[in-house]
Amino acid sequence: MNTFEILSITLGFLTLIVLWWQLFLIYKTYKADHERRKKQSTIEYLNEIRKLYRPVEYKLSEKFGVKVIDVDKMSEDDKINVLEFLSIVEHLSTGINVGVFDVELVNRMSGAYFVKMYDKFIPYIRDIRERRHNDNLYCEFSSFNHSLEKMRSSNGVQAKISYS
Repeated sequence: MNTFEILSITLGFLTLIVLWWQLFLIYKTYKADHERRKKQSTIEYLNEIRKLYRPVEYKLSEKFGVKVIDVDKMSEDDKINVLEFLSIVEHLSTGINVGVFDVELVNRMSGAYFVKMYDKFIPYIRDIRERRHNDNLYCEFSSFNHSLEKMRSSNGVQAKISYS
């Protein structure tokens, strides 16, 4: 092999290393941007639905207080309010469970609230599951609640940004 061939192979090898490094940086930048957008969309969605579920929750709190809802004392209007609240939270829960939204961020922003609301509405959820013979009703909210309780039981919540 002459000098030109050695130099050509060395230069090709160095070019390959630089190319791999650039691909790594592109991948890292893409992941960081995706993570940031996921967190941003989670915050925006929570702020939007808060405007929808808070008034409904206030109506129910006026009647039942902070206690667990007594299904036997619910009027038809109360059931409509609970149904409206649960459908909003079920959509959020679905987005979280499939990975569209960031569950850790939701936990930090409103985790205690959603756990409290799940505990408050669980008698209604059980009742409607039993009446309709369908254990899959509000299963997304149940799964989301299980994730929140698991996260909240571990000590120390740290900010988790993996790629940025």
